[in-house]
Amino acid sequence: MKLAPATSWLVGLVFVTVAIPQASATEGRSAFSLGFTDDQDRDRFSYVLVRGENESLSGSGDVVDYEQVRRLKRRFDSDFLWARIDGETYVIRDRDLIQQADHYLEPVERLGRQQAKLGAQQARIGAVQARIGHQQGRLGQRQGRLGLRQVMLATRRGGDSRRELRRERLEIEAEMEQLGEEMERLGEEQARWAREQEPLARQQGRLGARQAELGKELNRNMESLVRDAVREGLADRLD
Repeated sequence: MKLAPATSWLVGLVFVTVAIPQASATEGRSAFSLGFTDDQDRDRFSYVLVRGENESLSGSGDVVDYEQVRRLKRRFDSDFLWARIDGETYVIRDRDLIQQADHYLEPVERLGRQQAKLGAQQARIGAVQARIGHQQGRLGQRQGRLGLRQVMLATRRGGDSRRELRRERLEIEAEMEQLGEEMERLGEEQARWAREQEPLARQQGRLGARQAELGKELNRNMESLVRDAVREGLADRLD
């Protein structure tokens, strides 16, 4: 399986998503997990929590870290917490500590699911807006062609009678008016969908702020857990 981590920036935090194609082993949990870290402190502390046979990974490491964790996954038949802290790398397999780490991660994952649901709503509205924009673009092209016909009609010379020229001009003007009305209608519809997007965007902003808070709290808790495990001899140092 090829691991697919992706990163994005949010209030000084690195937001790491590891996409996992299998279904989650725990009902109601996402098939992917989230991790946070302060990018400047990544060399000082980072972690990856591996849970279940479906390889649901959560963590704040980089691509190299995840590759190392994948190799360790083949060695262990149970969940584990990989951590790098103060230049040393450890593996924690104590069941109680793994459960505690999972408990720390749950609020972040729950918030991530809320953001995903909200993002899906925004995407649906965005798709409608895109279709409207496409329609507006096609109408604009038709208006452009009609405008060119008007210019050509105004400069036409030759055997066309005044009656024929007037008839053609009136046809063009009528079609231009019809297109203008349709363009206005689409503009109003576009504005209505934009108003639908506004509260969703505000809600997403609030969730993003909460995500930043939870990310910092998560990082503090995970670092404290790892330091306690090292001090109590519950963490195995890797060479």
